[in-house]
Amino acid sequence: MLPEVEVEFERYIANVIPIHLIYIPEMRLVGRDEPEHAVPILVRTRASYAVLSHRWLAEGEVTYSEMMRPRNHRLHTPGYEKLESFCKEAASRYGVRLAWADTCCINRESSSELEESIRSMFKWYRNAHICIAYLAAATSTDDMSQDPWFQRGWTLQELLVPQRIKFFGGGWRPLTSQLYDVILSDGDLEGDEAVSLHAAIEKATGISTFDLETFLPGTHDLPKRLRWAAQRRTAKDEDRAYSLMGIFDVSFSVAYGEGEQRAMFRLFEAIIQQCAHPSIFCWAGKPSFRSDALPSSLECYAGPEDFSWIHRKATIDFSLTNRGLQIKLIVIPGSLT
Repeated sequence: MLPEVEVEFERYIANVIPIHLIYIPEMRLVGRDEPEHAVPILVRTRASYAVLSHRWLAEGEVTYSEMMRPRNHRLHTPGYEKLESFCKEAASRYGVRLAWADTCCINRESSSELEESIRSMFKWYRNAHICIAYLAAATSTDDMSQDPWFQRGWTLQELLVPQRIKFFGGGWRPLTSQLYDVILSDGDLEGDEAVSLHAAIEKATGISTFDLETFLPGTHDLPKRLRWAAQRRTAKDEDRAYSLMGIFDVSFSVAYGEGEQRAMFRLFEAIIQQCAHPSIFCWAGKPSFRSDALPSSLECYAGPEDFSWIHRKATIDFSLTNRGLQIKLIVIPGSLT
C-alpha cells in the first residue's frame, strides 16, 4: 500500500469505522486498532458494514465479553440467536461481511470507549451500508406502529440517521418485499407497501415521510424534534439527553449518575450555544432546577402546539451563564389602561 494511501485509510478507520465490528463469516469481533486483523478485512470488504437497531431483551443479550469467547463456548441465548439472524440477513441480502450491534460491540468496562461510542453512534449509523431494524412484536405494517421499538429513546436516532433502513418483524420476516424501506434524502420509494409502511411510521412517531426522508442533523425545527423525543423512554435516565446529541449535532461529555435533569440541562445548554433561536423556550411544565427559563424534562415539549408562527430564521441575543439566562430585551413604555 502506498504511504499516502495508507495514511488516508488509517484516518478513515480512526474517524469513521466503529471501534469493534463483527466479522460475519467467523462471528468474531475485530477491532479497528488491530491492523494485522482489521485492515485486511476492511480492505477486502471495502469497509461496508450493517448496523442493528432493536429493543433490548430483559435478559440474554450478547455482551462484549461473551463475544470475546470462542464461538463454540458461547451461550445460545435468545439474544445470541437474534444476533446471528441479524448477521445472516446482513450478509445474504446486502452482501456485507461486517456488522455492528450495540449490545456486544462496545466494551462497557472501558469508560473511554463507552463515551466515544455514545458520542460517535450517530456517525456510525449514518455511515452504515444498511440499518436493519428488528421489530420483534410486529407481524405486518398494519401493526408495526404498536411495536415497543417506537417507544425507545435510542431508536429515534436509529430511525432518522441511517441512509438506508430495512424493517423485519417477529421471526425475522421482512415487513415489505422491498430491498430498502427508507432511503434518506431520496424519496423515490413508491407503491402500496411503501405508503403503508410510511403511514405506520408517522402514526407511531408523528414524523412525516418528508421529514424522515430529508432529515439532516442540526438545531432547526427544535420544538418539532423535541416533541418526537418526548414520547420515548430509555433504561438509563441520562440516555434521554445523550441519545439526542447526534440529532441536534451537538456534543458534551457523558456522565452517568448525574441524573436526567442535569443531563437534559447540558443538552439544552449545548443547543443554545449552537443556535440562539427563541423556539427553545416554547415549552410548558416544570422548570429545570438550574434555570427557570428551561424545562426539567422533554415532556415539557410534548404538547400539540404549533410554533410555526416563529420564523425559523428568527434569533434573539441570549446566553446561559453561571448566573442563569441573560437576554437582551427592548423595553417599551406603555400603560395598562
